[in-house]
Amino acid sequence: MKGISYILALVLLGLLVFFAFKDSKDGVTYKPSNDSINLPLIGLDGNTYDLKKYSGEIVLVNFWATWCPPCMEELPIFEDVYRKYKDKGFQIVAVNMDPNASTLKEFLSKNPYTFDIYRTKEEAIRELNISGFPTSYLVDKDGKVCKVRLGIYRELEDDVKNLIEKGKKC
Repeated sequence: MKGISYILALVLLGLLVFFAFKDSKDGVTYKPSNDSINLPLIGLDGNTYDLKKYSGEIVLVNFWATWCPPCMEELPIFEDVYRKYKDKGFQIVAVNMDPNASTLKEFLSKNPYTFDIYRTKEEAIRELNISGFPTSYLVDKDGKVCKVRLGIYRELEDDVKNLIEKGKKC
């Protein structure tokens, strides 16, 4: 019985990897299952915020962790895009998923980023059905989720530029 469970787990893992990466060598983009996204955000100051704070702006909501190599690779990409487009109505909400806040604070002391970084409650992640890190949600000025990206979001600048040029719609 133990052997069958092991084989079934390997098959399921193989299928997950196949379907997650069949469209791209770096990850997968898929249609959002929700029209909008909202979750409680816990600031580094301990106060609670929500995404309504960013109403009227294009927002990238990214779920990441310090132990995740692809996350570490994409954070500098995000910093570059943020610096380039923040004055044009683009914001980044980076939601750290490390088990404790001290790990995040230590990381940020060595890696200062200028975009907003928060934590959230685990149940919020379960509600969004996030299956891995990094996962990013690109949200337009109306609060509609345009794109969900699992894996390194290398095409972020192109997507943000297109949203800015279109005005505000996905």
